[in-house]
Amino acid sequence: MKGFAFLPSDFGSKRINFLSFRSVESSGHRLFLEKLFRRRTCERARENPRFTTHFCMIKPPPSKFVWYNSHGEGRNRFAHFRRCFELSEVPSHFGLCLFADTAYQLFVNGEFVQFGPARFDIRHPLFDEVDIASKLKKGRNVVAVLVKSFGCKTFKDNSVRGGFIAWGQLSDGNGEAVDFSTSQDSSWKVRKCDAFYAEALKMSFALDAIDIFDQSQALSGWETPNFDDSDWSPVMELQKQDGWGPLKQRTIPFMDLGEVPFRVSRPVNPLSDQEIVHGFSVAGPHFHGEEHIFEGRDNMALGVATWIHSSKNQNVVAGLFWGSYYLNGELCDIGIGVDGLRKNVCLSLKEGWNSFFAVETFIDDCHSFMMALPRSADLKLSPNRKYDDDLAWLRTPILGSTFRDEPFEGKVPIPWDDSFDVDGGWIEVYAEEMDSNPARRSMWDLYAPPFEEVGADELESHVFKISDYPVGFSLFLEFDCMQLVLPRVALSGVAGATVDLAYGEHLSADSSHLEHTIVYQAGDRILAAEDKVEYMTSQPRGTRYMRITVRGAAADVRLDSLVFLSCRYPVDKLGRFECSDSLLNEVWVMCERTQHANMEDVFVDCSGRERGMYLRDTIIQYHNTLAAYGDTMLMGRCMELFGQSPDETGKFRAVYPNKGDYTISDFAIEAIEGYWQYYLNTGDVDRLRTDWPAMLGSIDWFNNLSDEREDGLLDADWPKLKGIKAHYGGLHGDNGVSDALMDKTGPNANLTFPYLQMLGSAAKIARLLGESVQAEAFETRRAMIAENARKLLWNEQKGCFNDNIEGRTQSFHASILAVLAEVATPLQKRSIRRWLETEFKNVFLNGYSPDAGAYFSPAYSFFIFQGLYELGLTKLAESLMREGWGWMLASGAVTTFEFFRTTASHCHAWSANPLCFLSKNALGVSFPAAPDFSHVKIDIQSELDWAKGAYPIPGTKQLIEVDWKRNEEGLIEAVVSAPAGITISWDRSKVLLSQSQGAETAPARGCLTASQRAV
Repeated sequence: MKGFAFLPSDFGSKRINFLSFRSVESSGHRLFLEKLFRRRTCERARENPRFTTHFCMIKPPPSKFVWYNSHGEGRNRFAHFRRCFELSEVPSHFGLCLFADTAYQLFVNGEFVQFGPARFDIRHPLFDEVDIASKLKKGRNVVAVLVKSFGCKTFKDNSVRGGFIAWGQLSDGNGEAVDFSTSQDSSWKVRKCDAFYAEALKMSFALDAIDIFDQSQALSGWETPNFDDSDWSPVMELQKQDGWGPLKQRTIPFMDLGEVPFRVSRPVNPLSDQEIVHGFSVAGPHFHGEEHIFEGRDNMALGVATWIHSSKNQNVVAGLFWGSYYLNGELCDIGIGVDGLRKNVCLSLKEGWNSFFAVETFIDDCHSFMMALPRSADLKLSPNRKYDDDLAWLRTPILGSTFRDEPFEGKVPIPWDDSFDVDGGWIEVYAEEMDSNPARRSMWDLYAPPFEEVGADELESHVFKISDYPVGFSLFLEFDCMQLVLPRVALSGVAGATVDLAYGEHLSADSSHLEHTIVYQAGDRILAAEDKVEYMTSQPRGTRYMRITVRGAAADVRLDSLVFLSCRYPVDKLGRFECSDSLLNEVWVMCERTQHANMEDVFVDCSGRERGMYLRDTIIQYHNTLAAYGDTMLMGRCMELFGQSPDETGKFRAVYPNKGDYTISDFAIEAIEGYWQYYLNTGDVDRLRTDWPAMLGSIDWFNNLSDEREDGLLDADWPKLKGIKAHYGGLHGDNGVSDALMDKTGPNANLTFPYLQMLGSAAKIARLLGESVQAEAFETRRAMIAENARKLLWNEQKGCFNDNIEGRTQSFHASILAVLAEVATPLQKRSIRRWLETEFKNVFLNGYSPDAGAYFSPAYSFFIFQGLYELGLTKLAESLMREGWGWMLASGAVTTFEFFRTTASHCHAWSANPLCFLSKNALGVSFPAAPDFSHVKIDIQSELDWAKGAYPIPGTKQLIEVDWKRNEEGLIEAVVSAPAGITISWDRSKVLLSQSQGAETAPARGCLTASQRAV
């Protein structure tokens, strides 16, 4: 009886590496090894918090979840926790266990130590164990924790309240125990943190609130041992202690936290005083429900009114946002557009007071109204027509879309016309109020000519003189690519100043400003109240470019320090690739850089705008990660989360954790193949067994959909037929392709073929788990539907598959998916190959750029390339990589774009899949007996002249190294290096592989066992 047992390959390493034994004949022996593995991994987890697996469950002692009140509710709430203690001896090791909802930053004796936890489902939270012994000292010590509760809808959590729990014991050196358990009777103290504006806008539709840090409300030195906390309260136990499921130990390493280098790539920009920016912000409803990921979007509006006094008749250009603007009752023409977040409107002002009224769409749960006016115009705002008025505006409450869409022309003067009534009355806004949107404010900044350049190595202690920068200054920083970082900045001379940090990956047309969008305005703000300020963001920030802008300082400003701590998942680059095509070499480097940039506590779609764990993205990134790093632990954590993700219908959610109903049908289908691929590269049967009920629930939903048709095909119009509003409709498919190329309606190949592949993978998993009856049911269903699909979707005339029964379009996707699902017969595969060779020439419709559209998107190319290699169309695959990804490089990309356009994300890892295909196919490395990696097959699929590189054995740091070239006869001469005991096989008709020093046995019939390397 064959089976697999797993042992950690290196108990001293910071990550688990799984090695597989090819067979364990005795089931009793196999069970013994599994028990031994679990016992030893649990022991190691207690010794080293960086060594973890999902087998290890550690329950906390009777600690309690605590907060500064008994309910923990509220949006963007912060809490300070302190535990002071005395030590006469310093321990060599002490693991503090802690968990916080939603995020924490841990300090010991004033020094930042760690942040966490890893994102979690509240039913299955993960605690961290942090060894803090090296930060302890004799005498008085303090463990201090800043906890942030998101309290708003994100693509990172599904939490509903703030909470903190900790435990651990150490000896004080005098025989007494120092207990770190949290409860109302413990020595922990708490203080609500009011330094962060609770109603700050969200950084994006998918992320939590930005920081508006008010130093006047901060507790300076709260994280240090000698801080006076005598007026702090004991922690309060939360009433709802069952708000979280059983705590389980973290299963992945902590993030990197190394310093990230940057450069100052522009001269220092002096701020100009040509404009006065007026504004204020309004908090809206907290979108925390389950209805929709964009709940409330475009359904609300805000009305703003004032009078503008002009000393003469004049035309002025006002900077405004998106909305309808009325001057003296007449609708203004929105003329010159600066960018997406500012529209320049020409105001024809008459001498005296002019009525001004605006209606802007209220998006998400905070809105900033801003208006920029030229200083030289000498204008005054007053809703009371008083020149010395303390008020600047009147605004409405947040109103519905009916108000937004109402025509207001002719209602003069607004809002004082008796016919104009506002539910809830008008609300006064004082002139001293300011907007709380640092990203948009930075975009609106005007600069005077620069005169000073300061390099990154000169920034520390550099003084920016008030005489040189009377209005303020802005620094432009640049990283080598998108980075996920914790920025830490310290400044002097900033009392009364505003410091804005803006982050982004796009630049304005003239490259002078960061460019943001309506759904992604990334920035933080420091309201400095003292001469010195030290600040670290409450959460990691994704950025390629950054602006640090200081405005309103009354003295010289010194930049005391600026550090960026990496928040990437820690991996070593083990994979390598180099070939005869320099362009493909650049593509591989770009793709690897992209992949690493999008790894944190899960695989994220992008490290900036969303940082969400999407199903399709995760599966693609897993293959990239195997090729570049060999890591399998992060994928294990991702699949664990997806196993917790099914919605009320049973389908896997598309992105998780989140509070919305964000499901995408074909993403949910792809999850089952994702589980199978995870198993093949880890042998982790426990993960499959644990998540099997979730898989069955999702499969059942699609089986029921299939049963609605006699032929079993999946109808992409199912939302319309069921009266359901579904994200991306019934079929996401390839959202980078027009409907003219891919018909996404009706009984559809692009939904049915992935479904059939899902059934095939489900049958394999079922058999592996001993569920033979279930496996046979999947196989029977699959065979029946596959036969119907071949009859109903095949286009005999063209020799390919139609996208649906109607047959209006024949995308390349449909036929390739049929090949991947093993639905196409051998005869059909040959026909599809001929059709593709004839019809499929380019990525782009015009053959050179995406201006006219593309035949497929970078994301869907993962499936396209899979199919092309399966069909032996290697030359076409490599040609498409050159065209599509070469276009990205020619467009200035350093990481792969989300789509074949420059306006979306510039660092999307679902587009980085040429990495895995070049590494696996061009080097020819595969493991045919996976998850047994003791047999390597070399099957080089490439039209290159030569290639060399390394492919990691999954879950280890061991490499299969390949170096090949094509000889004069066209045959490939290869050198393959492998660890001892690895069996190498190859096709002698294609590859010349001979033995060299170190091989254990002579090659025979295309197979040898190598102790060192084979040539």
